Amino acid sequence: MRILVLFVVSVGCLLLGGCGGADRTAPTPADEDRSLAAKPSDSASTPPAPAEPADEPPPLLAPPAGAVELESLAWTRAGLRFRVPKSWIPQPPRSQYLEAEFTLPRAKGDAQDGRLTITSVSSAVEDGVALWRKQFGDRPEKESRQRRRIGDIPVTLIDYTGTYRDQASAEAPLVESPGFRMLGAILEMRPKARFIKAYGPAKTIAAHADGFSAMLGAIKPAWRDEEP
Repeated sequence: MRILVLFVVSVGCLLLGGCGGADRTAPTPADEDRSLAAKPSDSASTPPAPAEPADEPPPLLAPPAGAVELESLAWTRAGLRFRVPKSWIPQPPRSQYLEAEFTLPRAKGDAQDGRLTITSVSSAVEDGVALWRKQFGDRPEKESRQRRRIGDIPVTLIDYTGTYRDQASAEAPLVESPGFRMLGAILEMRPKARFIKAYGPAKTIAAHADGFSAMLGAIKPAWRDEEP
């Protein structure tokens, strides 16, 4: 009789889902998945929420109409097709790592011209920004950073003012130039990013700031190198 009673109690516990105690087995992830799948869904009665818009940077701001006149002839360098302001003077690149270089004529009262360079490097955006900032001793007097896009190309723009530190080579002495400004653009392209920077005396770079923006705005990807 005692055996029969124990048997009945055991069966009752199984049907009721367990009678407690230390031997109870915890649900596995698979059990929880099946439980969730078995629950009625509210999606049939509630319309789905609209998808969040993609977090993409805004387009590049264009300079005022008529502020800059670009050359009609396009350059193709570093996988880019672009036009530059008529006042910019093309130069043979000073380094084998540069793909293009231009002189930006000095503003009245400045002692030297500005310089613009273009290169393509397998480097992360943050590495490039850190390097440019380091050229101002990691302490620019003024600085700004923003993210834009040129067509479908995301671009990181920087603007630094302060004492620029330049070194022609690893063996050359460090030259410090106070009152300099740099405008930089990193185009996030693959497999290499494109680095474009203009730097020089602050007044000179200010005089070419609209030209820099106009040049960036006219950039398009190119998939073969051609002479201008």
